[in-house]
Amino acid sequence: PTKVGHISFGYSNYGTNAIPNTKSDSIGPYINGYSSDTFESILVSYEPKVENINLQMISNFKFRRLVGHTAKALVFDIQASSPLVLNNQLGIRTKNIIGTPYRWSHGTQEALAKYVGLYFIQEMSIFTVLIEQDICVNYDNLHMFMGHISMALDKNISIFSSYRKTTPFYSLTFGSNLKLSEVFNLNYSNQNEVNENLDLSVHSISIGVKF
Repeated sequence: PTKVGHISFGYSNYGTNAIPNTKSDSIGPYINGYSSDTFESILVSYEPKVENINLQMISNFKFRRLVGHTAKALVFDIQASSPLVLNNQLGIRTKNIIGTPYRWSHGTQEALAKYVGLYFIQEMSIFTVLIEQDICVNYDNLHMFMGHISMALDKNISIFSSYRKTTPFYSLTFGSNLKLSEVFNLNYSNQNEVNENLDLSVHSISIGVKF
């Protein structure tokens, strides 16, 4: 921690190599091969020293590779809770609430889904349960519910599972978190995302540094 609060840096990389490429012939469409869809994020967050509120301000540079194209975006979000409100168990956070759209290399733009969410955390012995409801403010059918449970194997290692549900898809995630030191954290997860057309396996690696 610094005299004015905490500064954290993070990097995450997740994606899948199971995006089907289709072609058609006289018989009909068929799968001609598979391509990748990869998401990368570089995050910087600042937690100021404010009495009776835990506030985190986050900037996130997003980079996406889809088949032969790339996209970039920069977004800003907040997360807040208070020891005066259920001892920090209840909080709010945003996702992509302020920022640029994805700007694709072929010239088009794609508006990111913007969320405002409410979450609740409950610790029970070695278990921690998180329930969150996110409301999408710029798309009608992308409201998201999440349930998450983690188990601390010791003070440095935990395993977790998450379930997410929106109208287009649902996903189930399993992963682990390793605290390498007081400053460094390493996270790995495998997410199975299912919709009416695809069943994807998405792998993610995240590294966090906190000062």
